[in-house]
Amino acid sequence: TYQKHKDDNREKSLEKDAILRQKDKRDAVNIRGLYLGMDIEMAKQVHEKIFGESLYIDQIGTGYSLRRQSNDPTQTFFVGIDADAKKKVKKIWLNCNVLFHAEDMSDQQFIDSFTRKYNIPRDKMKTVSYENDLWDEYVSPNGYTLRIRGKKIELLYSPKL
Repeated sequence: TYQKHKDDNREKSLEKDAILRQKDKRDAVNIRGLYLGMDIEMAKQVHEKIFGESLYIDQIGTGYSLRRQSNDPTQTFFVGIDADAKKKVKKIWLNCNVLFHAEDMSDQQFIDSFTRKYNIPRDKMKTVSYENDLWDEYVSPNGYTLRIRGKKIELLYSPKL
């Protein structure tokens, strides 16, 4: 059935990312080819390949950010990426409905599936107040923080522990 096909695609999408993450030792979390520390130009190419959306790299202060070519406010931006002065990605945020075919999943189903596939220890996640909302947060001993709220994910370097 159509629903079973969507469920299979969603699981395959998460499994494919988990395999990419395991093959890529550059960082603890690799989501669809995006990872902390990668060059922002490479992140731009990965994003454009996934979404077919034209982006440009904008210098903001001493860092960089990927921006959309179109200013059409009706377009949804699925991935946000910021980089440091050396153009290395320091923050990634994702709206996962499209990225992981998660439209029909509840928020809890998505969080459970994502943390399972990416080996994020749920028992070490804490609920934190961030940007006027409650997020589930995991601070990794490997130097990154992962925040999840509903089907939104934010991955960033942690300050020195």
